[in-house]
Amino acid sequence: MNFTHMKSTSSWITLYRDKDRRGSDIQWAKYESLRDFILSKLRHDEPLTVSQLLDLSFEQFGQEDRNSLSRIILAVKRDIEIRGLIKVRFDLHRNQYITLTKKNRLSPELSN
Repeated sequence: MNFTHMKSTSSWITLYRDKDRRGSDIQWAKYESLRDFILSKLRHDEPLTVSQLLDLSFEQFGQEDRNSLSRIILAVKRDIEIRGLIKVRFDLHRNQYITLTKKNRLSPELSN
C-alpha cells in the first residue's frame, strides 16, 4: 500500500493509524522532521515516557499551540510504532515507555 501521494504541489503522507483505519494526512517534510526528532531523542535518552516526549517537543518546536502539536506528535509516534521503528510498553500504572526496536537500534539508517 502506498501512503505517499500528491496534494496541490506538495508531497503528503497518510499516517498509519490502526488496522483498517486511515490516519491523518500531513506534509512529508513535516512528517520527516517529527519522525527524525522522535528517533533522535530516543537514541540519546531511551526510554522516554510520552510526557517526556511531549515536553521535549514543546521545547523544540514551541508552545504556542500545545494541543495541535501534541496531536501531531502522537500521530507520528503511532505511525512509526506501526512501521516497526519504535515500540511502546506500559507499566502497571499505564505509563507509556517508548524505546527503539532492536532492528532500529542496530541500524539507524533503517529509519529513513
